[in-house]
Amino acid sequence: ARGIEVLAGCEAVAFDAGSRELRLADGGRVRADESIWCTEGAPQRWVSTSGLATDPAGFLRVDANLRVPGSDCVFAAGDVASIDGHPRPKAGVFAVRMGPPLARNLHAALLGEPLETYVPQASFLGLVGTGDGSCVATRGLLALEAPWLWPLKDWIDRKWMHAYGEGLLRMGVDAAEGGEADGGEAARVARSAGVEALELLAHAPMRCGGCGSKVGSTVLSAALARLEPPTRPELIAGVEAADDCAVWEEVGGGGAPG
Repeated sequence: ARGIEVLAGCEAVAFDAGSRELRLADGGRVRADESIWCTEGAPQRWVSTSGLATDPAGFLRVDANLRVPGSDCVFAAGDVASIDGHPRPKAGVFAVRMGPPLARNLHAALLGEPLETYVPQASFLGLVGTGDGSCVATRGLLALEAPWLWPLKDWIDRKWMHAYGEGLLRMGVDAAEGGEADGGEAARVARSAGVEALELLAHAPMRCGGCGSKVGSTVLSAALARLEPPTRPELIAGVEAADDCAVWEEVGGGGAPG
């Protein structure tokens, strides 16, 4: 009804800009005014040269403790890791859930305590808007389209985005009120880093690949280079530093970085 034709089992190998056609592996051609290439995730080059255990696709192998086999002190989580015996697509819904068990196992390893076993979920709920007020939901082999799914997707998306904006805990404030953030602990970690570590942080190359902003690292670097962010005398490491946080001198707090 919507004029959509699905070509199953057709592998696109190239796009001919002159004729505006997709070339298929079997020799066929498909006219395309616009082409959107959807590729699988791939590990960064350093993984293959690290000497660590990798799976056939080149991602780091980890066991159920999120530890790389043969390397007791190396853990991995997220898209770079593939859990032995539990293959999963490289999707954010799986990657983000590996963070909490990774943190707990790093803490346990430092204390010499038993590590936690982590088994990822087998499937996840996918919600895709159709652009006309309806929505398609998928989970495993099940699929459903209905208008009432759109408000559900909108609510889930807004709740998620709120957690990264107005819903963020205020460091040192919410902690004092019983929140989970611990600004005091963050300050102690920064103080223990020392001057040499802070100097290294300020001059290290950018490690962020841009995945959080959904752009490539080159585009992200170019955009940041055009910014002229305000600065303050107490700021030690800001936007120019290769990290996700800022470091500054505490005013009236003993002059220690926090």
